[in-house]
Amino acid sequence: MLTSKERAQLRSEAQSCDTIFFIGKLGVSDEIIEQLERAINARELIKLGVQESCEYTAREAADIIAPRLEAEVVAVIGRKFVLWRKSRKPKSEHVKSPARSVAPMRAKGGDNRSKGGIPRARDGMPHGKGAAPRKGAPVTKSTAKKRVTRRG
Repeated sequence: MLTSKERAQLRSEAQSCDTIFFIGKLGVSDEIIEQLERAINARELIKLGVQESCEYTAREAADIIAPRLEAEVVAVIGRKFVLWRKSRKPKSEHVKSPARSVAPMRAKGGDNRSKGGIPRARDGMPHGKGAAPRKGAPVTKSTAKKRVTRRG
């Protein structure tokens, strides 16, 4: 049984998935169950659709297929539904993406950064784009232009 948080996570993952099977007027047969078994072993999360010619609604089809695959119904929306089952393959067969380690920014000599990685004020200019220069700061072309545009 899935918790609501797990179900929400799987629903968000399923949004980007394409519908890989459609249940048609022939309904749910053993051949379809075999194909779905292979697909759910490979993917864990599959999205299915029910065509208009099918005698079942999406909820009915999901309730028929899920127990036969020993899967969980994640979502039913309109004519589509999503099934999930933990893969039965050993973990060594799964391809894992390498974990990225993100090192915190550190101050380096001469790059004008404080310990937190935030640029320091330079030449009388405060942080950020478009900020007004401090009073008494040296006047350069860029600060003179800002002073003219802000007063006018």
